[in-house]
Amino acid sequence: MQSFLTILERPALVLAVPPSSNHRITRVEDLRGAVVGVSTPGSASYFFLNYLLHRHRMTLQDVTIASLGLGAPSIAAFTQGRVNAAGLAGSAITMAKHRYPRLLFLADARSAEGVKQIYGLEVYPAHDLLAQTEWLRNNADTARRLTSAVMRAMRYMQEHSPDEIRAHMPAQYRLQDERADVDALRATVPMLSRNGRVTPEEAQAIKNVLAVSDERVRTAQIDLSQSYTNEFVPSISPLQTR
Repeated sequence: MQSFLTILERPALVLAVPPSSNHRITRVEDLRGAVVGVSTPGSASYFFLNYLLHRHRMTLQDVTIASLGLGAPSIAAFTQGRVNAAGLAGSAITMAKHRYPRLLFLADARSAEGVKQIYGLEVYPAHDLLAQTEWLRNNADTARRLTSAVMRAMRYMQEHSPDEIRAHMPAQYRLQDERADVDALRATVPMLSRNGRVTPEEAQAIKNVLAVSDERVRTAQIDLSQSYTNEFVPSISPLQTR
């Protein structure tokens, strides 16, 4: 498998503490002995939490993991006091912020500054298009067209309001809370990749994160240069720079 286009250059993930928490938590180290929610073991929020614990000289054995699911179920668990902290993703973050405007974030990977603090880089390729290497080799024109189409869609999102973008979303992908949807889109647009590419340093950062949770990644000899290709990304990006 290879990544052939980066869509989001920052993961839409936070580690948040609900006001209902019965633990006094103001920093990652305070999570020791706490119940911490993730969408499900092996998910992006699980890897995110494990990496943060590792960075602060802790392990998953220092906390109790609770599976919250995604969207509304995760917010229900978060707000009802079932967890002391949680890794939240995407629109769940905006829904939680609506309920608790002063919500405490122990880590926030939605901004360049936050990504720099967590991963040591300003870009962490979080959402990419992936395909089997053989398919890419045999369908180069299709891959190039697909890349171009997605980048045009990204450009559209940069140039139009969140309300306009939401109007084009299929109903099954919208939240009932329109304001939360719009706020989630407003938060997502700045995270769109500026050029769609992956650098060797960024690929290494991804391996570092996965290695904390997966022994196979820790022990395998991986040629990271083969894990991505920039061949299908235009040399001059149609996306705006910010």
